[in-house]
Amino acid sequence: MKRVVSLTDHQAETWLAVLSVYDPAVVNRAALEIGLSADPFPDLGKLVMVCERMRRDDASTIPQDGIKKLSGKMLAKVAEALQLRIE
Repeated sequence: MKRVVSLTDHQAETWLAVLSVYDPAVVNRAALEIGLSADPFPDLGKLVMVCERMRRDDASTIPQDGIKKLSGKMLAKVAEALQLRIE
């Protein structure tokens, strides 16, 4: 596994809010996949993209964008978790 991340309180709250939109099992699987890969870890953006791929795989949803970005619906969920207004 990769190095341990050192987050400020604000960063930890941000990670928690963003990752809270995913099922904990998906987050765990994504963290393991990244942690056991050759890519550097941790990075919230990479973790979210793996979570999103796994969520779509679990839902049998084929992405049209190659999962390069979050759907509008998922972006709205993350914004709500972060208490951000985006509309």
